[in-house]
Amino acid sequence: MQANDMKPLAPRDLPAIMRVQGASYRPSFIEPPEAFLSKMSLFPMGAWGHLSDGELAAYIVCVPGTSNDIYPLGSVTASLPDRPDHLYIHDLAVHPAHRGHGIADRLIHQAESVAAEFGHRRIALTSVQGSEQFWVCHGFEHVRWLEYAPGEPAAYMVKTSEL
Repeated sequence: MQANDMKPLAPRDLPAIMRVQGASYRPSFIEPPEAFLSKMSLFPMGAWGHLSDGELAAYIVCVPGTSNDIYPLGSVTASLPDRPDHLYIHDLAVHPAHRGHGIADRLIHQAESVAAEFGHRRIALTSVQGSEQFWVCHGFEHVRWLEYAPGEPAAYMVKTSEL
């Protein structure tokens, strides 16, 4: 993998994001393009993709957050908090054909860099589809259970790091 495999995402990338999302998640976790576009427009430095042979293979979308709040699945985000205290990883997806090559690690590292740039020591996320152990391996700790999509258990998780 080359350093140029990573790129900031833009609205023109929405069809590719939707393709990766559709291959990565069960139907109950699929979000509309408007949900991604709102977050990417409000916080463009939190949206990154990984390319493989010129195609989007994975993406991460992060936004500033406060307290232990989550950004609801599928919701259009109208504004960001005035005084965020952490970075929230709203979504990270790696197309199944590209898993096992460290791409998620690179995207998580990018999120950690963005958090550090904004002075946030804490990164939070909602773990779905049984991915808790993956996030534990990346230093995240379970905080609470919740139902993120109807009938779908999820775990709110947090990682605190030194700046």
